[in-house]
Amino acid sequence: EFNVGNGEVCDALEFLAADMKKGEKAILTCARPSSCAEEKLGLKTIFAEKVVLTLEMQDFAKAKETYSMSEEEKIEFGAARKEVGSNLFRSGRMELAMQRYKK
Repeated sequence: EFNVGNGEVCDALEFLAADMKKGEKAILTCARPSSCAEEKLGLKTIFAEKVVLTLEMQDFAKAKETYSMSEEEKIEFGAARKEVGSNLFRSGRMELAMQRYKK
C-alpha cells in the first residue's frame, strides 16, 4: 500500500499505478532495472538485465479534487506537493519530482 506520486516506491511502480484502474492487472517490463529497485518488493539490489513484474490494482482512494477544497485546504495541498517535489528532486528522482509541480 502506498500513495502514488509521493516517492514511497520505485519510479516504475509510481508511474504505472498512476494510470491503473481498480481491478486492472498489468505486466511491467523494466528495461532499466534501476527504475524497479524496490525494497518493499525484495528488489533492493538488482543484477538482471531486465525485470518483469505482474501487478494488480486492488483498490485505491481518489484524492479530493482541488475545486472542492477550501482556500486553506488548497494552500496546504500546494505546500505539501511542493515539499514532496523538493524531496524527490533532492534525491535525484527528476521525472517524479516534475509531476509534483504540475497540477
